[in-house]
Amino acid sequence: MKIRTGFVSNSSSSSFIILKDNVSNDTLWAIKNYLDSEENEDGWSYTESENELNGFAVMDNGAIFKFLNTTDMPFSAIEFDG
Repeated sequence: MKIRTGFVSNSSSSSFIILKDNVSNDTLWAIKNYLDSEENEDGWSYTESENELNGFAVMDNGAIFKFLNTTDMPFSAIEFDG
């Protein structure tokens, strides 16, 4: 029998893209405000371009999706990657 004594990594990452044409400015503001807030316990970050808001996290614990359900954004506005 083999016994592993070294470091074992079980990390994951997740990301999403929100197309700005599909959501209101108020919703985009709410999402960015959430991502910058202390409520963002999963460590989500984002980058922004003219047409997209790109969110990413090292670990995906689902809190961002609970938050997104409180907005008027349709899930068809999100492309998942990862």
